Amino acid sequence: MAARKKADTTHLFNQRKAHPADGRKGGRKLPKSVVLIVTEDEKSSKFYFEQMQRVESERLIFNIKTVHGGQLPSIIEKLEEQASSGEVFDKAYGVFDVDVFDSAHPTNKNTKKQDIKARYQQACANVSRINQQYAQNEGARFELIRSNPCFEIWIWMHIELCCQPFTSTARKTAGQNCVSNLKRSFQDTYGLEYGKSDSNVYATIQKDQQKAVKNSKKRLQAALKEAGVDDIQSYDNMLKAGTFTEIHSVIDFVFEDKKANN
Repeated sequence: MAARKKADTTHLFNQRKAHPADGRKGGRKLPKSVVLIVTEDEKSSKFYFEQMQRVESERLIFNIKTVHGGQLPSIIEKLEEQASSGEVFDKAYGVFDVDVFDSAHPTNKNTKKQDIKARYQQACANVSRINQQYAQNEGARFELIRSNPCFEIWIWMHIELCCQPFTSTARKTAGQNCVSNLKRSFQDTYGLEYGKSDSNVYATIQKDQQKAVKNSKKRLQAALKEAGVDDIQSYDNMLKAGTFTEIHSVIDFVFEDKKANN
């Protein structure tokens, strides 16, 4: 079988520093630039960012385009598809759940741990390859955004600083156990049932976004310290760090009132 040809990503991103706001030219308001978000799952994270675009269209300093990409390395392939379509972005994020790289996850049944690790490392290498094309133009334009065990940790940060560990059990993945626990806290806090397909989650938790950003940053720093590592980019460090999410990085980038989120 012939190797898959890599798409040309040299024109995927604007050839300039990503600007923080739309401006005016000749009295005419210029359109906002676009941030691309490629999600691993088809529900919770994808719906969250789609809802954000609808609810926050005035406050966002970029328009957000969200597409489903599947597991790594499929997220990279989806990004390359966008390059082939001729669209241009200021920045792109690949949002994924760390628990899919756990050897106990059902999708990794009969897969050797070294092969799981190799899959992740190859995806990171592809990200580096894409970013290298823009190394002289304000650095990385495509970033991987991890949540361990899953995206719902970000939802949880709106309620409280979540640091409890989640592991796979006989019938549930670490992510599924996280969601089950979140549902109880979500009901107690917002008086509503949390659902991965709920089209109103963003609007429900929107008022607690600044708290979530602060909690998320605090937890990430604590996770690094507890694991005794400096970063969570490598496969081993990512798994060792325990519960954390990097979604706050996306929020900081796309909103004008960044200072309020720090």
